[in-house]
Amino acid sequence: MLQPAGLRFLYPSLFYIIIRYLLSVVKSKRTPVAAATLFCNTLLILFPLAGRSQSPAPVLANRVTDSWRMEKMIQGNKSTVADQSMGDFMLIIHADKTVEQGMSPDGLIKGTWTIDEQSRLLTIKDNETEMVYKMKIITVSADELVLQDQSVTAGVTIYYHAKR
Repeated sequence: MLQPAGLRFLYPSLFYIIIRYLLSVVKSKRTPVAAATLFCNTLLILFPLAGRSQSPAPVLANRVTDSWRMEKMIQGNKSTVADQSMGDFMLIIHADKTVEQGMSPDGLIKGTWTIDEQSRLLTIKDNETEMVYKMKIITVSADELVLQDQSVTAGVTIYYHAKR
């Protein structure tokens, strides 16, 4: 029988643990039913997730879901603080993977979003123009979201503040 390389060493030690445990149960004065129950409960405590694979919780996806107002933009060494017109630019990221972006009084453009937790890459697809924006998440907290546009070679970093 072929075994995966990572499990080759697990089987002998697990087998050894089970045999030692069974011998200790047999030596004790417990009834077979009580011993079997104790044995099964012990295995469930020691190996609760055996056979199950779990994906990590979507931490970034939960953190970016909010309404964000643009605060400033930095391109290269040039910083642009959001004036009244830029300050009206909103990025609303919904938990249902939809997004709205644009200027508040002019109307918001709808789209969808995905996130790659490992590379910290937020991808927004604009439904009207079919444009896809890939942005690296630099920082995300309850009050601040910092994104770096990956499509521009000069590296535009956009700072957002949570709108509450």
